[in-house]
Amino acid sequence: MAAARADGQVSVRDASSGESAETELSVEGAARPAEGHWSTYPFTVARRVARNFRRPLRGVDLAFASDLPPASGLSSSSALVVGTFLALADANDLASRSEYAAAIRTPEDLAEYLGCIENGEAFRDLAGDRGVGTRGGSQDHTAILCARPCRLAQYAFAPVQFERQVPFPSDHALVVAASGVAAAKTGDAMKAYNRAAQRAAAALHAWRLGTGSRAKTLATALAEAPNAVSRLRELSVLVARFSADSLVDRAEQLRQECEEIIPRAGDSLTAPVADERRDVARESGARDDRAGAQRARAGRRRGFGLWRGIWGQRLRTRARGRGRCIPETLGGALYQGIPRGGRARDLLHDTRGPAGDATTT
Repeated sequence: MAAARADGQVSVRDASSGESAETELSVEGAARPAEGHWSTYPFTVARRVARNFRRPLRGVDLAFASDLPPASGLSSSSALVVGTFLALADANDLASRSEYAAAIRTPEDLAEYLGCIENGEAFRDLAGDRGVGTRGGSQDHTAILCARPCRLAQYAFAPVQFERQVPFPSDHALVVAASGVAAAKTGDAMKAYNRAAQRAAAALHAWRLGTGSRAKTLATALAEAPNAVSRLRELSVLVARFSADSLVDRAEQLRQECEEIIPRAGDSLTAPVADERRDVARESGARDDRAGAQRARAGRRRGFGLWRGIWGQRLRTRARGRGRCIPETLGGALYQGIPRGGRARDLLHDTRGPAGDATTT
C-alpha cells in the first residue's frame, strides 16, 4: 500500500514485523541503512529518483508485507524496488515528465531502468548512482513487469528485448519453494555474486582490446566470430585479473545459455515430445553441481521432495510421453513444472522447518 505525502520524506513500513524506516527524497539527505538491511532497496530507489528527476518531488508512505523467507532467492528485493518506484512514479506523475518520456517508452525500458537502479548504472540520459551493491541485471524486474498469464516469455537482455512467448502447458502446475539455503547478497556473498559479472566484463574487455571490437556486451562480442570462445582464450592474456580458464568458462556458459539452452527449452514446450528422457541443459550447471545438490538436499529435508535429478543446475527439460517437467535451482529457491493432480496437491502445502518457520508453500 502507498499514499503520497505533501513533503519530501519516504517512509517505509514492514507490516509483518512492524519495523519502519524513513529517508529524505534527495541525493544529499538520503539515509544510508546498515549493510544487509531491507531498507537499502527502497532508499536506493528514492535516492535515484531524486537524482534523475527534477524537483519538486513528493514523498510517499509505503507499507509492504511478505511471507517469503528472507534471502530465499525468490526476487523479493527486486519486487521491493519495483513497488517503491511505482509508488513514487504515481505520486509525482513521473511518466508525464520530459526526462522520463525521453528514456522510458515501454515496459521493457522501465524494467531495464529499474535493474540499473539496483546495480547503480546509468540508463540512457538518466544518470547512475551507487545502487544496492550487487552487479545484477534486469531479469527479475522484467519478469515482474512484463509477465503474462499462462505464458512463458523469452527475453534478451542488455538491452531488454522481447523475443517470443510460448504457452505454459495447461495440464501442468509451476511449484516454487525456498530450499532453506540462504541466497544472501552481503559481505563475502556479495563479492561472490558480483564475480560472475566481473568475469563477463573482463572477457568483454579482453575481446575489445584484442580485436578492436566496439561490442557493448559479451553476448554481442561472441556473435562476432564463430570461434569467439576459443579466440578469447588467446586474448585473455590482455587482462590480468582472471585466468584464461575463468574467462573462457564464463563466456562458454553465456554462449550455451543464450544460443542453446533457453531456445531449446522453449522449443520443447511447443514441439512434439519424444518418449525418451531429454535433458537440454545439463552442461550449463555442470560446473556447479555441488551447490545445486546442497540446495536440493535442503529442500528435501524441508518437505519439498523434488525428483531425483533436481540438482542439475539451470534449466533441464524432462519429457515422457506428453508430460513435461522443468526443474530449476537458482539462488536459494527451487521450482518445478509438474502435472496437475495428486502430486501437485502433495507439494502445495506449508512445511515447517526445525525452528517452526514456514519455508515452503
